[in-house]
Amino acid sequence: MKILLIGFGSIGQRHYKNFIKFSEVKVYEKNHRASKKFFFRDIKSSIEWKPDGVVICTPTNTHLKIAELFLGKTKKILIEKPITNSLLSVNRFDKIRKKSKTKVYVVCNMRFHQALLAIKKKVNSIGRIYFVRSHFGNWLPNMRPKQDYKKAYSASKTKSGGIVLDSIHEIDYLSYLFGKIKEITLLKKKMSNLPINVEDFATMIIKHKNGVISELHLDYLRPIKMRGCEIVGTDGSIIWESVGKSPEKCLVKYCRRNSKNYKNLFFDDDLDINSCYEKLAKEFTFSFKNNRNDNLLSADDAISQILLIKKCKNLDEKIYENIKK
Repeated sequence: MKILLIGFGSIGQRHYKNFIKFSEVKVYEKNHRASKKFFFRDIKSSIEWKPDGVVICTPTNTHLKIAELFLGKTKKILIEKPITNSLLSVNRFDKIRKKSKTKVYVVCNMRFHQALLAIKKKVNSIGRIYFVRSHFGNWLPNMRPKQDYKKAYSASKTKSGGIVLDSIHEIDYLSYLFGKIKEITLLKKKMSNLPINVEDFATMIIKHKNGVISELHLDYLRPIKMRGCEIVGTDGSIIWESVGKSPEKCLVKYCRRNSKNYKNLFFDDDLDINSCYEKLAKEFTFSFKNNRNDNLLSADDAISQILLIKKCKNLDEKIYENIKK
């Protein structure tokens, strides 16, 4: 099994360490100067290597342009999230993709997070879902300690930054757990004094096609990374609370209707953040053999999510402009 990794920044290096456990891996990185045997110096050589799968870890605005080069030349492509920040590139890519036999997926490692695995296993036992309240937040300058946050994609509108697209993991896992999304209502705003040109606060109401309503709060404003959700159903509720990063303290607890106490479904006060990336690499690699990809986000679903987000972001910007006037 041959996997080509394109891009060797922090996320590319993480993927390399995980994919190398399950397959032969080589890297194409345009700006890398290291004289390592597993590096290709040009894109032509990497194509001629005839990889079975390609993993794209470059800046968002380059994702589809690079993916196009490998459509019809490899069996499967895995693209880092979000799949794109440009709707103009989607139609062209989709036409070429559908004519080729290459299957395309998008990285959503949260689907393999221990908390999500515990919730997915138990969620059907709490009956019909009344509502879901989900949240994610962190202090932007602390998110990537080795990188100047002002130069990171998160802080740049042209690089698809902003808390909404940056946190597409939360939107995806809500869709993964509670069904495809029909509609999103969004309010977003820049609230801090950080020198960025994107929103650092957002709140959403998400309507799923099956009738479930999810609320989602996102921000770059909290002093410590926090993530979680509360799920309330006819027969009980589930609460997930994650605090911190390296270590991450994670708790998932469950309570049946009329019960006085919550019971732990999962707890770890030093959760290995790499475990979900490793599970993702394993599922993508093994899908070549068993043809199963149950937990991978398809390009079709990823594009649908982007279209919904872009639509509600544009509507929100118009509303905000009217309010300012």
